[in-house]
Amino acid sequence: MVLGGHPVGRLAPLMAAALELLIANGLFALITGLGTMIANMPGSDTNGTWLSAVAIAAVGWAFGMIALIFSQLVADSHNVSMYNYAFLGIA
Repeated sequence: MVLGGHPVGRLAPLMAAALELLIANGLFALITGLGTMIANMPGSDTNGTWLSAVAIAAVGWAFGMIALIFSQLVADSHNVSMYNYAFLGIA
């Protein structure tokens, strides 16, 4: 219990994981975009750099959300991993 904690709802762990996923992929897009801009590669412009960074982060977010959906549908973590791998192979 941390400083007078209060009871939370059933979906609190799921929402915490979704928020963490959103923050992590947002930071990934920011770091990737800035890093690619600093690298100043020939043939790349600002729009393409940020588009690729946001696209990669969006794909990471989408696969993370699919993993959260599988974690709600399946009883144990081993099967969640297998479903995630199967979905990745199909995609």
